[in-house]
Amino acid sequence: MFYEKCLYVTRPEQIESKGLWSAFTVITRYVERSDHDRMCVRCNECGQLYFLEMLESGWMSGAEVTYYTLIPVEAEEDAALFKDLPDYEILAIFPRLQRAECEGVAESWHWMGIVSE
Repeated sequence: MFYEKCLYVTRPEQIESKGLWSAFTVITRYVERSDHDRMCVRCNECGQLYFLEMLESGWMSGAEVTYYTLIPVEAEEDAALFKDLPDYEILAIFPRLQRAECEGVAESWHWMGIVSE
């Protein structure tokens, strides 16, 4: 696949090590709100493009939860196709990298739709 050259395909934990904003550079912002961001980002290691969504929700036991979704794309125009999709349709796209963070405690980044060896 076109995205297999990216370090984060085989080592998604490296995003945690580097930090999201050290691992990626924002190319285009589509949505920018206090509780919801959507953008096209570029991997700083290999140049792979991703659609990134960050969505905050405060409904789980009153705790704020931030959900992160990274979807590999071939071109910036492909990322733009996702910018207006409802959240539930974003979650139907495979493959994607996901992570949730609740009050500073985060799960690891993990792939949905890629079988690791």
